Amino acid sequence: MRRRLSAGTIAGVGIATAILTLVFLVNSRATSELVFVTDVVVPLLFSALLVGASYWALSDRSADAAMVRLALWCLVGRRCSRW
Repeated sequence: MRRRLSAGTIAGVGIATAILTLVFLVNSRATSELVFVTDVVVPLLFSALLVGASYWALSDRSADAAMVRLALWCLVGRRCSRW
């Protein structure tokens, strides 16, 4: 149960990051390629990484406590990001 909850949390953070990035993309105009890369491409890659990490969390044989710790780190990392 803890493993599924942790994987769901990680995937949720990844999906939320992707949605917020796409909303930002629709509502703003990138002034340069660098702004586009830092404000759109990097967060989308981070989102894909989190969704992949959630799949790994479900399939890995590590202790459930390690998966909970991974989910907490993802939440803290998301909180420290710009949105």
